[in-house]
Amino acid sequence: MQGNRQCYFSAIKHFFSLPSIDVLIFVEHVDRELEIARQIARRIQSSRNTVAILHSRLDIPVLSLLALRRIPIKVGIYPSAVLPEKSVIYHTLRSIPCHIDLHWEQLLYKPGKETKRPRGVALSDSFYHIAWDEAFADFLLSSGVKRENIVITGNPAFEILLQLREKQQEYKKQLAEEFGLSSQSTWLFLPMNYAWAFLRQKDLQYRKQLGYSQAILQEFPQYAKQCFKAFVHFVLCMKKKFNYNIIVRPHPSVTAQQYEEAFLKISGLQRLPEGILITHQKSAREWVAASDIVGSSWSTVAYDAFRIGKPAFLFTPYPRPEWLEVPWYQELVEVRSCEDFEDKYPEIIKRRYSGDINSHIGALERLSTFVLELVRDNKEKTGCVSFPSDQSMKRMWMRKWVASVMMRTMIPLKLHRIFFSRWMALERDLMVPEVYVAYNQE
Repeated sequence: MQGNRQCYFSAIKHFFSLPSIDVLIFVEHVDRELEIARQIARRIQSSRNTVAILHSRLDIPVLSLLALRRIPIKVGIYPSAVLPEKSVIYHTLRSIPCHIDLHWEQLLYKPGKETKRPRGVALSDSFYHIAWDEAFADFLLSSGVKRENIVITGNPAFEILLQLREKQQEYKKQLAEEFGLSSQSTWLFLPMNYAWAFLRQKDLQYRKQLGYSQAILQEFPQYAKQCFKAFVHFVLCMKKKFNYNIIVRPHPSVTAQQYEEAFLKISGLQRLPEGILITHQKSAREWVAASDIVGSSWSTVAYDAFRIGKPAFLFTPYPRPEWLEVPWYQELVEVRSCEDFEDKYPEIIKRRYSGDINSHIGALERLSTFVLELVRDNKEKTGCVSFPSDQSMKRMWMRKWVASVMMRTMIPLKLHRIFFSRWMALERDLMVPEVYVAYNQE
């Protein structure tokens, strides 16, 4: 814990010595994005450019330091920038020449698609958009993004998963030792997407601002809660019937403690049975690589596992609303219950993905090459980090600055569990800001 704080302050000091930053990358979910950000940073650094990686919620004070020093920056890269006008981060980087939206979520259901549609400043010439395939590029075009501002790279996260698919035994042994699981048993990995079952009224109000209809705001939480209750009984039955090691991974916005408390309340148990693990530790990619079977409610993690050759299924105890349907669901076997899983197990094992995965190979290289091109094309252009000028943004900036400082202080000391339990989902995101200095500046 002390070491983490020392590393953090050491990283902050490093920012004071930087004359400029060519590329500034923001990370929202560490397990999903940090490894990709690092690989991009190394590639860009090797061409004599300086890259920094910050957390979008925990590093507002670092942005303050950059603003005070008026650090020149060429390119800003964001995990999602649907409404830049309402983003404190965008307002501090509004003067830089280039912005890139990575669009980390691209396999979207209908309401999600509307809320993720680029708007406002995101449609300007300074904004570039990453698409994994032509289908998402078409969605961006229909939103008003210019074709020349869309770059099709393939999915860099899926490319990393492809690299891990031959390492099952290595990861299984490693994770078994770390979490006290049997490496000899069958592992069932269940990354579940029941975030809507845990939303507070404040969270629903925020989603209303994003564009969700009142009907969705009423129906989705109820459907998610109904499915989650069935899921608890499904897990217990699967453990009893098959004696699998079952690894449950909540949505990133929900903590493992919230899941466990709800699990015990619904089941009436005092503690989780041995061999059932609810965790956010390690990345979903590592668990997919180590596991024998992957199932989910409607998370794309199950689809990614299916595409690399893992047996995969969707747990659908009740019919999905029409608005929640996505074409890729049809490619996976749907399971209603423990007994239904047993009946359909031969089909789950037999079914294979028939599409093309080669388009994602080289995604990291294509994305890095595009960023490098932007840096070179804007060699003489920079913009400085600056404090927001709009009054409402100034107030939001101060709130986020205070929250960032408190999170950076409380999370290592575990004090947030007493005062701000909603911050527990950020424990796993307590990354240290990273700087990759250009070789010619070392």
